[in-house]
Amino acid sequence: MKARVLVIDQPEDERAWLEATLQNDGFQVCCAASSAAGLSELARCSADLVLCDLGLTDEHGEGLLTRLRRERPELPVVVLTGDAQDSTLGRAMGQGAADFLARPLGDAAGVHHAVSCALERFRLRDENERVKGELETANGELRRALEALHRDQAAGRQLQEGMLPETPTAIGGVTFAHKILPSLYLSGDYVDYFPITDQHVLFYLADVSGHGAPSAFVTVLLKQFSNRLRREYRPHMLEHPDDILSWLNQELLDSHLQRHVTLFLGILDFGQGVLRCANAGHFPEPRLVTEGGVERLSLKGKPLGLFEAPSFQVLEKTLPEAFSLALFSDGVLDVLSEATLAGKDDQLDALAAAAEGQLPTLWSLLAPEGADALPDDVACLLLSQGAAGPDAQELS
Repeated sequence: MKARVLVIDQPEDERAWLEATLQNDGFQVCCAASSAAGLSELARCSADLVLCDLGLTDEHGEGLLTRLRRERPELPVVVLTGDAQDSTLGRAMGQGAADFLARPLGDAAGVHHAVSCALERFRLRDENERVKGELETANGELRRALEALHRDQAAGRQLQEGMLPETPTAIGGVTFAHKILPSLYLSGDYVDYFPITDQHVLFYLADVSGHGAPSAFVTVLLKQFSNRLRREYRPHMLEHPDDILSWLNQELLDSHLQRHVTLFLGILDFGQGVLRCANAGHFPEPRLVTEGGVERLSLKGKPLGLFEAPSFQVLEKTLPEAFSLALFSDGVLDVLSEATLAGKDDQLDALAAAAEGQLPTLWSLLAPEGADALPDDVACLLLSQGAAGPDAQELS
């Protein structure tokens, strides 16, 4: 439907010509000869545009324009003037007139152009306002959704941190300490350590594939597995950590979580003074630091949750009175300064030795918080015996 145009123009012949011209262009036209009649007609015909004479005698066109802009700001007004250089016209345009037509009238194309352009500009303005409103609404909804997401993430992070063991913790004279720095809000790296008998302590560092919430969910499964292991372990597992890895591998396969896990697991046997350990595809290798230097505990084994019945190489190592054992997730490789993998391996050797069994020292040497952006989670688990360090809570 064509737009409705209200013509408020005092000269009758001019008003009649405008009515005929606009009707020929397909517009619906209402007419009035005065300001009062025009306002009454506007209420009746619901015009989409007003053509207003600035020279009305009952109310000057400027006054009428002011009223229209105040009461109907969405309504475009094209003013009629006898002088395009008149200061009155300048004030009218400043008050929001959409365009003007200069007398003498007679150019039908000019009238059509002025009216059509004014309607289009106001239509576009209204469309912009509508889109702006929709965007503001959408942004508000997005902001509220992000706030809810941040609350959920904060709750998830608090839950995940609550699953981690106390750090530092002393068990049987060995101090266990860990640090995890997520690349996102939640971490796919996880550590745990706990006494499994009065002579045995189990520990592990795990790295779940992927990042964020899906990977963090698997750490909940790992914690549940730790709790089951405390209750349901078999005595032979204390000498066969590979059997524990096989058990966990089947748990992951049965869960159908579409995530795999690399994990280094060790058991300290205080009665015999040995470490028994196995590796499920975890890299980099743990660093054992003794008076004799730094040794990489290199063991073969496949990641968990990918293969049926994988095999895992087991290492049994007699431990001296003083030692430290540093475990890392592979995210640590991203914060090391060396360019090559061999260089990073050598750098880890040096850092493990320089830390002297102290996690705060090791962490400050790694300095992961100083990285511009972490592409992966960074985790470190440090066991130490015979080294001075922060007071650790004794766990029986």
